[in-house]
Formats: sequence, structure tokens, C-alpha cells
Amino acid sequence: MTQETIALVVGGIVSVALEIIPGLRDFWSKWEWRRVSLLGLFLAVPIVAWSLVCTAGLSLPGTYTCTTQGAFDAAVLGLVAFAGSQTTYLVITRQSANARTRA
Repeated sequence: MTQETIALVVGGIVSVALEIIPGLRDFWSKWEWRRVSLLGLFLAVPIVAWSLVCTAGLSLPGTYTCTTQGAFDAAVLGLVAFAGSQTTYLVITRQSANARTRA
């Protein structure tokens, strides 16, 4: 699996968790800044991982190059995870809305 595939899957899993876990679902449905929060989170995590590898010498899975291109690649991973979460979110909310109208 490539890093992009893993990021896409993780984005989908986070989106599913936010819609299924009861206490989290209630909080998340009331939060106005859902998409901005997810975008910030999914961009921050790979950038922080890249900076830890490059500045602190931390060994993490995946290949991080300590260049500007490496930072850009880490940000792209975050955007891929965000795209995966949004796609999954749209599919889940449409299916749950359809299930509610049928019931």
C-alpha cells in the first residue's frame, strides 16, 4: 500500500467514526467548523510527522525526505486523507438519510 492509499483509508475511517460513535456523533453534529477542523487535522498530522523526522531524527514508517518537496508531499498526504473523509462522509450521510425516510 502506498502512503496515499493509507491516508485515504484513514480519512474514511475517521469520517465513519465521527458518524457512528454515539457521544462523538452528537458533539460532531453540533460543531460548526467540522470540515475546517478535519482539514486542519489532516494537514497538521503529516506535517508534524515530517518535521519530527527531519528535526528530531525520529524514525517513522514511510519515506520522508527532508526537503521542501518532502514537506509538500506530506501536505498532499493530508489533503488525500481529507478528500477521503469528505467522500466517505457524503456517502454515509446520504445512506442514513435514505434509511430514515424509508423507516
